[in-house]
Amino acid sequence: MEQFDRVMTTMTGSQEKAEETLAKINDTVKGTAFGLDTAASAVQNFVTSGIEVESATRYFESWPMLCVTLYIRLRFEAEWVE
Repeated sequence: MEQFDRVMTTMTGSQEKAEETLAKINDTVKGTAFGLDTAASAVQNFVTSGIEVESATRYFESWPMLCVTLYIRLRFEAEWVE
């Protein structure tokens, strides 16, 4: 997490913003199969690619729900075909 903190502080110009972003990511991965290190890396990659921190965090926050929705849809379609 030190690298995330260092990179995000540099990219945003704010230690506080880096900590706030990491807290949001941590809240998002609680209770999911996503690990904090993987999640932080994903958001960091978005930001270093030129995406604003808030947008990058929102994109990641939507992934768990997207995965659940996809799973339910695929499961329903598989049952329908049988």
